[in-house]
Amino acid sequence: ISESLILPSSQGKWIKKPFDQWHRNVYKLYSQINMRWFGGLKGDNGWIAIFEEGWADSCITGMALTLSSGFLKSLGRWTPRSIRYCFTENGYVGMAKRYRKYAIEHGMFRSLKDKAEQLPHLKSLIGGRMLIFFLAYSRRRERDVLEQLIPMTDELKKEIPAAKVYFTFNEAAAIFQRAKKRGLKKGVLYLAGWMNGGYDCSHPDVWPPESRLGTIEEMKKTCSESGDYFTMIHDNYQDIYEASLSFPKGININMRGRLMTGGIWSERQCYILNSKNSIEYAKRNWENLKTLGFKGMYCDTTTTMQLFESFEKGNTQTRQQDFERKCELIKFFTDKGLVFGSEQIGEISIMNASLGFMHGRSLDREPGERIPLWQLVFHDACLVQQAYGTPRTNENNDRYDKHLEEMLYGSCINSGLWENKDGAEEMLTLMERSMHVDKWHEQIAFDEMMSHRFLTDDFLVEETEFSSGKKIICNFDTRDRAVNGKTIKAYDYRIES
Repeated sequence: ISESLILPSSQGKWIKKPFDQWHRNVYKLYSQINMRWFGGLKGDNGWIAIFEEGWADSCITGMALTLSSGFLKSLGRWTPRSIRYCFTENGYVGMAKRYRKYAIEHGMFRSLKDKAEQLPHLKSLIGGRMLIFFLAYSRRRERDVLEQLIPMTDELKKEIPAAKVYFTFNEAAAIFQRAKKRGLKKGVLYLAGWMNGGYDCSHPDVWPPESRLGTIEEMKKTCSESGDYFTMIHDNYQDIYEASLSFPKGININMRGRLMTGGIWSERQCYILNSKNSIEYAKRNWENLKTLGFKGMYCDTTTTMQLFESFEKGNTQTRQQDFERKCELIKFFTDKGLVFGSEQIGEISIMNASLGFMHGRSLDREPGERIPLWQLVFHDACLVQQAYGTPRTNENNDRYDKHLEEMLYGSCINSGLWENKDGAEEMLTLMERSMHVDKWHEQIAFDEMMSHRFLTDDFLVEETEFSSGKKIICNFDTRDRAVNGKTIKAYDYRIES
């Protein structure tokens, strides 16, 4: 009987309390879990279950204080399934290292060093900083979420103004130059909302760029960063909207014969594309996009969504095929020499992708629950950028600036401007105050994370150690804490070699 459970959700969860007894929780790859394994502990001894044959159709169910394997039919039929169990030692670290060994043995690992040899621009993110600019948003009523549920009619098009512009291409480029003067030694200029209609407006029919942001020549100039800097653009090959000229070609068909819907985003209801058609759209768009000269492609949601089936006659897709085709999409862009990134992290990102965002990081941690499972397995295979989910206030300014969890996990961070045309000076000031994160990241980015442990019984002081021998101890307490005879100030860190 397990005393606690280990789940590869987000960075990693150590579950010590029973789930709600009246509910069964279901976790799917790659929306709720990012690796194909789970396990349980009794003391430091544990067991690990790894999905093998049929893994793409697998899921995990949690109830009470148990985790169980589950499988789904593939296109309405049962196909062969298998799962491997083994015993482990050394707690959740031992589990993660056992899975790392499995991943390497099964060709699921490619180091950042190898990727940086193929994609030299990737080195701009090793100890560098990404500056994100949301240039324009599609037509909508300000802050009216319910409005997004209403289809965009001709009447609404007349009533709602065109895309809301926050930065032109020239303005974003100018702020990036200011960042260099303020200490940005290397990094990435990231452009979101550049396509016609603004952010999440016209996928997959993104060309031409939104004319209100400037000319194509001005965008080319903004994309011409070189040396220790490069430009990355935002795109999406999972979603399509009714307003898109290509609609409804390539949309997944669910088992009831209907178009598969996704979320409600900037351009209202989105639909989910078959990855085979996603690749076709990407190749079509590339003929125009390649003229811009950028060196990085960020395809939103590629690595974070669950795997999708399609029942379209003559164009079916299994979940396994969805995975393989998403890998093919990533490879298409990296073969063009582009640094690839996507939202969140998942095994799709390991072979070719180089960067993953970790959204929703909160300062309100549950002590002893969040653990770096992903980093213990894949730290030296995929860059992770963490982002806060908690608003900055006068009370937590110091905690924000320290970026303790990012330091502990060896992650890089980003700075950016979202719907805030007048926030450049504040953003640059905060960037300057957090350069210690970039300096630390440059030292350990290519390292394997060897261990993680809690140094105090209340789980407020944590330590990670890397293969270079470097070690960091972080104090998440509001009080100074003594560790090994040395004092670490409240919400501060100490680096040891």
